Amino acid sequence: MKEKIKKTALHYSEIISTEKNFTVFIILTMVLIPLGELATLIHNEYFVSQPVIVAFAGWAGSIMTAAYFIANRKKYYPSDLFLFTLLMFAIISYTFSHNRFASLFGFWYDEWLIHYLAYFTLMFAATNIKKLKYKKYILAAFIAVTIINIVPSVLQSVGAWPYYAYFGAEDHEEYNWVYGLTQNCNFYAGISTLFTACGTMAFIYAKEKRTKIIVYIITLFSFYCSICTNTRIVIAGNVCFILFAFILTALRYKNVDKKQAKTEIKRLLIITASFAVLMFILVKFCGRLNGDFSNTMNELQNSDTLTGFDEFGNYRGYIWRIGLESVPDFWATGIGLDNYRDAFEYRADYHTLPWTQGKGHNEYIHILVTEGVFAVTNYLALLFYAFFTGVKSALRGIKKDHANSAVTCIFLTMFIAYAAQACFNSSVVNTTPYFWVVLGMVMTKNHQRPFGYRKKQKQLKAQ
Repeated sequence: MKEKIKKTALHYSEIISTEKNFTVFIILTMVLIPLGELATLIHNEYFVSQPVIVAFAGWAGSIMTAAYFIANRKKYYPSDLFLFTLLMFAIISYTFSHNRFASLFGFWYDEWLIHYLAYFTLMFAATNIKKLKYKKYILAAFIAVTIINIVPSVLQSVGAWPYYAYFGAEDHEEYNWVYGLTQNCNFYAGISTLFTACGTMAFIYAKEKRTKIIVYIITLFSFYCSICTNTRIVIAGNVCFILFAFILTALRYKNVDKKQAKTEIKRLLIITASFAVLMFILVKFCGRLNGDFSNTMNELQNSDTLTGFDEFGNYRGYIWRIGLESVPDFWATGIGLDNYRDAFEYRADYHTLPWTQGKGHNEYIHILVTEGVFAVTNYLALLFYAFFTGVKSALRGIKKDHANSAVTCIFLTMFIAYAAQACFNSSVVNTTPYFWVVLGMVMTKNHQRPFGYRKKQKQLKAQ
């Protein structure tokens, strides 16, 4: 009887945890997030579908991940270990949380424990995408999501969108700040840089002329929408990914066919020049980011005083300071999974504080404050491992598999765009899932070595 149950479980686990099903899971989650919000907006319901959709992704991803480990017990990879440590630190943080209910069922844009499961399993699913055709399907999904968000974004930039932003409606309407289908300009700023990076690199590597032109137009619109968020976050994301694109192109130059290399450089210069012209027009003649550059310089000059530091980055300094001051008391486990607001509320001088904030406006500080030192160290180790795995596979695979190398380069540039803007932005359910997919795609398992690889290689040589 037990043997029969094991065989049945193994049979269905193998069916569930296929590469194709992981691809479908990723694409459905990505596309349903904006489409769900659009569907509910029509019925004047704001920011209700996206947390639920990501929660369902958490359950579905958990089932698929469990099925994978039932069906595959022989090889384990570093990304599998990171999946375990991410989950472990999240559970520890939840267990020692000052407000467990908030960690499970937060309000507004809080992330629930099941949302973290969605992020981790999306990353895990992406690491199992090895075939080039499935990687291209996921890239196509990113382009599709970009277009879905661009349509309302362009209308918002000219004040023609018939709905209002759920978070900060008055300012968004008065200044025509763009927020796509995310309900806040800061949220959209985060993913708009990721979308723009995707389009930029897809344009550089496009083979067909028609595809090249279409992607070029989409990318310009994406860049336009990112600037129209009127946030300095997009400057960090866009500048960093463009600089990285130049570095990556230079590193590829020696190993790519010279004609192909010149084409890539030419296209990168064209798209960069296009961004510069568009940026100049938007700042000079349309009043976008008006005064933000001078504000940044003033904030940096005054940051040596407590008041000046608190005012840095639209009072991000204040949010960071309050959060960091709580770390010595909760350094091991954090103050509670996604419970950043507790860093304000547990203080003895809480009632004298001007206001509180539920997000750290810096994803790395947010993890440190809410999950502790070990959790943020683990997260940073994951980012470095993913990045260097991606770079190594992208550069080594240029001659052997040029198409696969190009796809990895696209995801690497998207990775840089998001990681840079995350220094000033927050993780939220309608934007962060995209990054966790990218994170998995830069370290797919056909570019990792399983544990025990070197030992097996030595044994084979000894034979």
